[in-house]
Amino acid sequence: MLPLRFVGRVPQMQFELQLHLPSTEANARVSSAGRLIGQLLSEPGEFGLRQAQPVVAAPTTESAQLRAALARAIERSGLFYEAHQARWIRGESPLERLRREPQAALAKDRQASEHTLD
Repeated sequence: MLPLRFVGRVPQMQFELQLHLPSTEANARVSSAGRLIGQLLSEPGEFGLRQAQPVVAAPTTESAQLRAALARAIERSGLFYEAHQARWIRGESPLERLRREPQAALAKDRQASEHTLD
């Protein structure tokens, strides 16, 4: 949380950051997203980043080949996972395509670790 002080409304609302922040951690509040990020960063073994792979096997000057490889890498990066889920739900994309994305690998790893605990 950042304490702000209202200082004016013309021509638009203006706020000022109050520099006297509480010094005790007891007053600090962290959002659930912040806690999740902290957990992900503190447990690299469980949620660690995957090793990056080259976009193309060898350097190329062929723009069409590079364009296709970059498009494929971005599509499979997991960046658009939710959009790909929506396409799958609408029947526009096969489930196998979702299973190739990084989020599916995380779910698979998590299931495997849960089975080893049983």
